[in-house]
Amino acid sequence: MRQFVLIFFVFLFPLVSTAQQRHVRKANDALNERQYLTAIVYYEKGLRHFRGSDTARNNVLYSLAECYDMTRNLQKAEEIYETLTENNYFEIEPDVYFHYANVLQAQGKLKEAVGMYDNYLSVVPGNTLADSMRASCLLAQKPFVFDERFVVEALDSINTAASEFSAIYGNEDLTSIIFTSDRMGATGKDKEIDNWTGGRMSDLFVAIRHDDTISSESVLLDETGLINTPANEGTPYFNSKFTRFYFTRCLQQAEIVEYCKIYQLNKRGNKWGKPFEVYSTSAGNVGHPALSADELTLYFSSNRLGGKGGKDLWMASRYQTDEPFYNPVNLGTAINSAGDEMFPSLVGDTALFFASDGRTGYGGLDLYKALIDHGRLVKITHMPPPFNTTEDDFAIVYQEGIEKGMFSSRRKDGEGEDDIYSFKRIPLNIGLTGIVRDDSSLNVLSGAKINLFTDGGDTSISFTDEDGRYYFDSTQIKEEIHYNLFVEKMDYFNKRQKFHTYGLIKDSVFVRDVMLQPIPKKPIVLPDIYYELAKWNLLPQYEDSLMVLVEILVDNPGLVIELSSHTDFRASVAYNDDLSLKRAKTVVDFLIGQGIDPDRLVAKGYGERQPRLLGKDFKRDGYLFRKGTTLTEKYIRALPGKGAMEAAHQLNRRTEFRVLRKDFVPNKKAEQK
Repeated sequence: MRQFVLIFFVFLFPLVSTAQQRHVRKANDALNERQYLTAIVYYEKGLRHFRGSDTARNNVLYSLAECYDMTRNLQKAEEIYETLTENNYFEIEPDVYFHYANVLQAQGKLKEAVGMYDNYLSVVPGNTLADSMRASCLLAQKPFVFDERFVVEALDSINTAASEFSAIYGNEDLTSIIFTSDRMGATGKDKEIDNWTGGRMSDLFVAIRHDDTISSESVLLDETGLINTPANEGTPYFNSKFTRFYFTRCLQQAEIVEYCKIYQLNKRGNKWGKPFEVYSTSAGNVGHPALSADELTLYFSSNRLGGKGGKDLWMASRYQTDEPFYNPVNLGTAINSAGDEMFPSLVGDTALFFASDGRTGYGGLDLYKALIDHGRLVKITHMPPPFNTTEDDFAIVYQEGIEKGMFSSRRKDGEGEDDIYSFKRIPLNIGLTGIVRDDSSLNVLSGAKINLFTDGGDTSISFTDEDGRYYFDSTQIKEEIHYNLFVEKMDYFNKRQKFHTYGLIKDSVFVRDVMLQPIPKKPIVLPDIYYELAKWNLLPQYEDSLMVLVEILVDNPGLVIELSSHTDFRASVAYNDDLSLKRAKTVVDFLIGQGIDPDRLVAKGYGERQPRLLGKDFKRDGYLFRKGTTLTEKYIRALPGKGAMEAAHQLNRRTEFRVLRKDFVPNKKAEQK
């Protein structure tokens, strides 16, 4: 919303005719007081029959363009900026490129805006705001990814050709909506035009709400002068019990600097007290109140000194709910940019929503969500469409505990300037499908049982069809849940997969194909486990190699397995038998330590008596051993050199397991002990 942007330009002009001097001087005074409409009138008068130098004329044009920009007459502003660039005014004032780019972006002329930002950055390299706005133009040219969980509708019974924005719920039943508007009927007289925005002075209005519809005409929230005055009032906020009410009032008096302040009203019984000022500062303007649940921390927007850019988000504190706030603290660069951050909104003290035009977005003000953990900002996300567009989007508010709410936007399909929109979340359609295959042959497996578990204990079951495919629909797959997919098939190792449905923004079908490994009759070699010479204790670095086996045993609770250890042929047969048995028992002990029932584990030491038959090609230390080779003593002794022989010895030293039974039943008495 450009009417919230505060930019001050003061120019010294060469002497021209007396009338021109007078008009330009009055225009400068009006510009310094943010009276942009008055400034436009006097600048235009001063430019008629202008007799000064080209530089002096360009200075006046530059100020006039800014006034048009601030009052949203973007086409006029663009025409003047174009003239100024043709006049090489950027040699005197490089910012003409920047403001020209902003006007182009605001009109959706994104490619042209990128070129103008490039021109600006070529003379003012490293400007973070220009970098962000250029990135926003590029982002806005890409296809939008909509969050299909939300439906957005304009509140047509509230919106008018004027501006309506910053809506909140007005009572505990959520049956009324309080909002800001500069429509006809505001407290200020119709002739009292806001010389800054070009609209009327804004007031707070109220409409009665029934479900998702507005059932009455909007009326002034207050006609007694208690809240609504000839000044600008807006951006309201209620506490959770609707007993304390906060709002912004902007007096817009030229003789004061801090003309925007935050006020509070307290409810006593059925009556409201008088508004009293709870926060202001001589260092700038403040507004857009949002409070923590205990109302002892105030979040607000301000252009006060010490900020990071135009307007920043700040926080202040107090000890009691009936006293002013103090000790303002800037929320820092994690939130604030070189642009404007405004309209903070809190949900549960854990999420801070705000609008910014200085971060990479789609253009204008965009909505952002910051997660808060014990007062620390941990993550900031740019809200996707339909919340954000290439126009201004801001001032979001949620229903308590329900993913419904309202926000404000200047999007192109609106009734007038800024409009109020409602939103609500709808369930996504989520599915899960996949094909189950034999890991060895790649053949599809029909009749496999697919178990789907949630962390909460919910279970769904499906079976693969003749094509090996299974499917779960949206009645079984929900949003924001962790799932365990557990696949069973006779004569195959069970297989577990995990997935989750967090962070989805559109209808989705997950595909999880599963490869089941047949239970072999032959032993399965485990990943390499090495021991120190003549020792059998399991070194820590090899424990992870056994976790695959732990997972298999956990997922297949009916298996009883033999753990076997093998050595090379060096040393005596008896010594190798004893050493290999000790190493096998070490592996069994590790598995027991991982919670595996000892009755499911049998340790065997085969020493050197079962040389390895290679089931595939192996390349070890630069030597190739072909599939089908049996690493016998005769074969190894015939290898060329000690290097090849040592590599073969390493392949022979191994730990294997094989399935003995698939019908294990735990000893219930042992379990009870």
